[in-house]
Amino acid sequence: MGPMLSRKVLLTAAIEVAGYGVLPVMTGADAVLIAEPKLTAQSTERAERKVVRRFFGAPGEVYAANHMELEFDVELAGAGTPGDVPGFGVLLRSCSFAEIVTPGVGVLYKLVTDDPESIALGYNTDGVQHNGRGGRGTVSFDLQAKNIGAMKFKHTALYVPPHDAAMMQPDYSGFRAPLAANTTNTPVLLLDGHPLVSSGISIDIANDVTFQANIGSERVMITGRKVTGQVTFEKNRVNEKDWYDLALSGKGLALKLTHGTTPGNRITFEAPCVKLGQLEETDQDGIAMLQAALTFEPTPDGGDDELTIEVH
Repeated sequence: MGPMLSRKVLLTAAIEVAGYGVLPVMTGADAVLIAEPKLTAQSTERAERKVVRRFFGAPGEVYAANHMELEFDVELAGAGTPGDVPGFGVLLRSCSFAEIVTPGVGVLYKLVTDDPESIALGYNTDGVQHNGRGGRGTVSFDLQAKNIGAMKFKHTALYVPPHDAAMMQPDYSGFRAPLAANTTNTPVLLLDGHPLVSSGISIDIANDVTFQANIGSERVMITGRKVTGQVTFEKNRVNEKDWYDLALSGKGLALKLTHGTTPGNRITFEAPCVKLGQLEETDQDGIAMLQAALTFEPTPDGGDDELTIEVH
């Protein structure tokens, strides 16, 4: 037999509806269109023996625990028709987002703290099938001018031994061709109501994802979250907008970003309470720019409202 080809990859993902860690039967309809995959099929923990002997040498280790880690990118694009669930929706649900569908209008993703859903992952490399159970993860969003926007996922899941299996026929109908970020395709970027001329913005959900292997239980949990980000934009006169004073004041600023212009192929990010951190002056082609660190906080009387994402 010839060598296996690293570019022949198929990812499937499905919510575990029968209970945590119960691997569902996945089909081509569960296929996810991905880029830049990185699979750690066995992230193994071992316990070192402490024995001493009359000679030098490694005392040896014993197997203690094992889990799977998977990283990949998904292009930032809409679902095609307002109210259709995008193909990446299942992935956001496993990153502590609730999915709220309004038929004919859009699909809203809202952060949750309690009982985040778990996911099953199937990763086939040219005929070798790796499955993960009980998966949860985190995601960051990156939108840079003149580039395709990306959702960068990192999932942790319970280990399942691999086996040989033919690659199924994928159905990628839930994924649309992306748009490059530019002034036409990304018509809205507002911070505190002020339109920004920006070279790029990133938002990191930064879930704390923990694999626990205890006596009587193996599980992947999300135990915390601190949403952060970064934006780079053209510097302006202080009398136009005093970003330095806003950073020192600790005032929560509203952020709104819309990528896409056609109904069904728009994604809008909104955050009600973004605080500016360090401001650093940078250069882009001789133009003075400000690079600002962002912290996304929940509203004082709210909670789980640091960021919403609407596909509409």
